[in-house]
Parts: sequence; C-alpha cells; structure tokens
Amino acid sequence: MTTHELIDRLNAAGIKFSLTTVRDDAVMFEIAVPGQRWEAEVFADNRIELERFISSGEIEDEPVLLTLINEFKD
Repeated sequence: MTTHELIDRLNAAGIKFSLTTVRDDAVMFEIAVPGQRWEAEVFADNRIELERFISSGEIEDEPVLLTLINEFKD
C-alpha cells in the first residue's frame, strides 16, 4: 500500500493521524484510536511495518508523569 492509499483509507474511515519520519527510508503514521495507538511505517517499496500500543485503560496523574520523565531522562 502506498502512503497516499493509506492516507485515503484512514480519511475514509474517519481515523485521525499525524505523519513524521524516524527512518530515512520510511514515513511514519502515528494513529490514535480509543484505547490504542498505532505506529505504521510505509517504506519506499510500499512495505508496511506496524506496531500497536494497547492501553490498560488505567488513567494516571502528574506524579506518575514526573516519575516516568525522571526514569527515562538522559
């Protein structure tokens, strides 16, 4: 599937997304749907790699955010 075909499919489905790049040879779609976030990368040869992040449904607050920032800082 090409980048434009994926854009058309997501738009037709009413699914919001943003585009970014993290690899020189691919465009990344960051897609958020209820309870999940997807990262789909479309490569120059139209190959797609997909990673899904599924929520536990637990909502946390600022102290947890600050703990995570401290845990993952350089």
